[in-house]
Amino acid sequence: MREVLIERQGTPSRRTLVHWAMVFMLSISGLLTTLTGIYFLVLPSGGYQGGRNPDYGKTFLFDRDIWVGIHRWAGIVMIAVAVIHIVLHWQWVTEMARRSMAIARGQRKPFNHKIWIRLAVVSVIGLVFLGVAASGIYFFVLPEGRAAKFVVFLFGRSTWDLIHTWASIVMIIVAVIHLAQRWKWVVRVTQGVARSAFAWLPGLRRPVVRGSMAVQERLTEGGVL
Repeated sequence: MREVLIERQGTPSRRTLVHWAMVFMLSISGLLTTLTGIYFLVLPSGGYQGGRNPDYGKTFLFDRDIWVGIHRWAGIVMIAVAVIHIVLHWQWVTEMARRSMAIARGQRKPFNHKIWIRLAVVSVIGLVFLGVAASGIYFFVLPEGRAAKFVVFLFGRSTWDLIHTWASIVMIIVAVIHLAQRWKWVVRVTQGVARSAFAWLPGLRRPVVRGSMAVQERLTEGGVL
């Protein structure tokens, strides 16, 4: 079942605000982890190496420890919000999985191509998110250090690093695609949030007509995760 919240003049519904807040926090934390991740790609540590590492000791805006802290905590926030986001949409996930199985058995009409594309994007995000989250937790529990190099959990540290790097790159790409698919919704709800915020400013407060703001339409195909 597809549920679309159409925002009209006035304030967004509480449910819409929750979803918008999830998207906003995911976007900010994702942007921070992306920027800090680029820093680590350009200036990998590699240690002093007896003076053979030309990038050792180089800084950009902040010390390396600050970049590590930003990347780590932005990643934790992103994982936590993503889990909440999945929980909020779990009914949609299970419903689409059920319908996809019915299509595979020939028990119902196939989705249109737009829905298949959206399902593919969401599925890829879910898979690579597992890789990013698992490897990120590994590095959080075993941060850089001499002792960490000798600890092996399923894979070696270099393998976890490759998983984290490439899963992150893929997730960034598909997340941007997913955001583009939902861009009209993001713009519409953001405008509603802005109107609500300005309505509370002194001299700008205007009466809001309740009941004209969130119209819910239930359609029978697709999803809006």
